[in-house]
Amino acid sequence: MAQVNRIPRGFLDFVGAQTGGKNPPVTENAVSPTIEMTPFYQAQTLAGVNDTVAHTVVGSSLNVAVPEGETWLLFAASIRTTYPANSFDQWELTLNELPRGNVIDLASFPAIWSTRVLGNLAVPGQRDIDSVSFPTPYPLSAGTIIRATTTQRDTLGVSRTARIQYVIAQYRG
Repeated sequence: MAQVNRIPRGFLDFVGAQTGGKNPPVTENAVSPTIEMTPFYQAQTLAGVNDTVAHTVVGSSLNVAVPEGETWLLFAASIRTTYPANSFDQWELTLNELPRGNVIDLASFPAIWSTRVLGNLAVPGQRDIDSVSFPTPYPLSAGTIIRATTTQRDTLGVSRTARIQYVIAQYRG
């Protein structure tokens, strides 16, 4: 008599394991489906850091420190300023006070991003902005400082305010 409910041929037959709906015990972890959940968790931890700095000379800077008890992933940064006519500046971001940084030479931390030259606009009161989205987020532990520093600036000596913003994933505890 012919079998009415045949067991279908498939992966288990291919690997020579038992059939009848039972997973092979040796390859169970290898064939079980998995979903990477990290991006979904990071979406719930996204936060923005928003600060301003008034500056008049090259070397003006703004420090943002990762608070004690927190870890951040730095995803993106932006800097924007409203300029008087024919004025400009350029900024760079560095990571300072790294957990295993060289404490002897604190001034030599490499830049992770430099803006293009911002400003140089003929009409006063116009805003210019530059931003970056890092291909891989930077993990930052408590005490690490993100420093934004002017590396070029016009010689007008007029004070202006720059808004510096970061997109982070913020983990506490």
